[in-house]
Amino acid sequence: MNLIREFLSIKTDNKTFLTFSVRKREQLNFAHVNTVGAEGKGYFMQFKTSKKSGADKLDFDLHGFVPLSEYIGREMEQERYFGIISDISKIVDFCSDVRFYLDNVIFDPKYIYYNSVQKKTYMLYIPTKDTQYICESLSACLQKLHKNAKVSISDGNYMNKYVKALEQLTNADKRDGRNSSSPEMLSRFFSENGICGSGKDEIEYTQESEPEETAPKIVDTVEKDEIVEDPVIENVITEATSDSGCEVYLTNCLGNRYDIDHLPFYIGRGRNKDMVIDQPTVSSDHAMITEENGKYFIRDLSTNGTYLNDQANRITYSEIHDGDKIYFDRFCYNFCLVQQEETDDDGGSRTVMVARKSRGSKTTLGAKALAYLKQTTGETRMKIMEYPFTAPELPGIKLYTEQVGSRIGIFIENVSCPAVEFETMNVPTGYRAELFSGCSLVIDGEHYVFTVEN
Repeated sequence: MNLIREFLSIKTDNKTFLTFSVRKREQLNFAHVNTVGAEGKGYFMQFKTSKKSGADKLDFDLHGFVPLSEYIGREMEQERYFGIISDISKIVDFCSDVRFYLDNVIFDPKYIYYNSVQKKTYMLYIPTKDTQYICESLSACLQKLHKNAKVSISDGNYMNKYVKALEQLTNADKRDGRNSSSPEMLSRFFSENGICGSGKDEIEYTQESEPEETAPKIVDTVEKDEIVEDPVIENVITEATSDSGCEVYLTNCLGNRYDIDHLPFYIGRGRNKDMVIDQPTVSSDHAMITEENGKYFIRDLSTNGTYLNDQANRITYSEIHDGDKIYFDRFCYNFCLVQQEETDDDGGSRTVMVARKSRGSKTTLGAKALAYLKQTTGETRMKIMEYPFTAPELPGIKLYTEQVGSRIGIFIENVSCPAVEFETMNVPTGYRAELFSGCSLVIDGEHYVFTVEN
C-alpha cells in the first residue's frame, strides 16, 4: 500500500499548486472525476487534469487555502473548531451518499485545506479506480487534529462528549478495520448533539436553520410505534383540499406517492416528519409546504438547500405549481395538484377517502410491495414498500435505487454488516452490488432470494 506523499508535490508558478501524478498502470474513474467537479464543489478541492509522458496528472490550485495542520494550531473559539470537524463529517456523509471510496479521501491534516474567507474546510479526493492512497484513517486524522488544536473551551460538557465519541470512533477502527464504522459514528454524533454554542455569525453553514416564528412546528404527540390505520370513509374534506378542491401530493422517481393531507407539511430526515427522506445530506428539518388563499408555497429550512425545477435555483420561500420539480438537496420530487370532480349537484360536502395517519409515519402508495426478500430456509418474507429500505432484521444493510443510464437500478450496500454475499461474490463493507429479480443473497449467514414485483 502506497502513502500519498510518494505522489504529491508542490510547485510554484505565481500560484501554488498541489500535483498528483497517476501512474501509467492506474486509471482515473471519470464518473468520480465528474462528480467531484459537479456535486462535490462544496466539499473537495477542485482540480484540472492533464497528461505528461502518457500519465494523467491532477493539479489542485491552493490559492486562498491554508493547510489545516497550520490553521488548527491557531487560537480559536470552540464553535469554530467544531465547525471544522462538522465540515469533515459532512464530507464523509457526501462520500457515502455518492458512493465514493473513503480510501481515496486523503485523511491527513497536511492535505486538508481551510479557506478563511469562506470559513469552510475542503479535502482531497483522488478519483482513481484503485483504492491505495491511504495515509491515515479518519479517526487517526481527527485524533491528530485534536491533539494540535488550540481551542478556547466554552462548553466543557460538549467537548467531553466529543472526546468520548472520538475515542469510540478510534476503537471502532481498531476493532473493525480502517474507516469501517467511523463515518456513521461521526455523523451520528453531530446529528444527536448539534454544534455547541450559536456560532451563527462565523460558521453559519454548520447550523441547521430553524423554522421562522410565523410557521411554528406542530408538536408531535403520537407514539413513534403507532401503526397507520386502514383507510376509513368519513364525511370530511382534509385541510389540504378544503380551499383549492385539489388532491395534493408529492411523487418520487419510482412513482411512490406522499399525500399532503394536512398543512403545514414537514419534510426532512427526522423520523417525525410527514415525509421522511433518509439521506445524510437532507437536513432533519429540511422544508415545509404551506397553503394560503388556495396557493401552495414551499419554505426552505435546511443547510444544503431546497431547489425548484433545477439545481441552480435555490429558494428560500416560493410558490409551487402542478408539475414543479422540487429538489431537497439533490433528491427530486414532483409536486402534483389534481382537480377533484364534484360529486354533489348542490355543492354540499363531498364524501372522500382519507387515511388516519400519525404525522411521523412514512406514507406509501397502496399496500402492494415493490419487492421482497425471502429467506430460503424459512417462511420469513420481508416486504419492501419503498426505497431506501432498511430493517432491524438486516443490521448494516441498505437497499436503494439509483439512476443507471435511462433506467432505475436497485442496489444493496454493505454499510457495516460483517458478511454479505451477492451471487457467491463477497460484498465488503463500504461496497455495493446491483440486484436483479431472482438473485441470491447471503446476509450474515442467512440466505435470501430477492424478488421484484411486476
